[in-house]
Amino acid sequence: MLHQRAKYQDIIIDAGGRDSTALRAALTLSDVLVIPFQPRSFDLWAMQDVLNLVNEANSMRDGLKVYAVLDQADSQGVDNSEAVQVVCGLEGVELLLAALGRRKAFASAAGAGLSVLEVSPKNQKACSELSTLIDLIFIGNTNDGPM
Repeated sequence: MLHQRAKYQDIIIDAGGRDSTALRAALTLSDVLVIPFQPRSFDLWAMQDVLNLVNEANSMRDGLKVYAVLDQADSQGVDNSEAVQVVCGLEGVELLLAALGRRKAFASAAGAGLSVLEVSPKNQKACSELSTLIDLIFIGNTNDGPM
């Protein structure tokens, strides 16, 4: 990745959420980490493990910004808000006020190797959710609106 840094303004690494050589390398080289989490206990427990790895990486470097985003949010019920409360109580991670819903459009687009912004016909809700997330990550973290 270091030899690519001069060629590109932004480089995105999807290293998965489990402890691996790739994830550890990405944590030492990256400026921003985005942790997607589903409103489920297993994801919330795993987030603490990732944050422990972040702390290890931060012992070797400074400045890693860590954000969490609600992924596959439920359309109803209290699981989303309960999961968000847990994340807000974790040290070292900031919640992005953007959520990706549990939509077939995301899975269908990924199955085709595309994003929901690239497929046709467009699912407007999925496109709006993803565009909001992209804006927060790349333009600025403006957590001043409702999720």
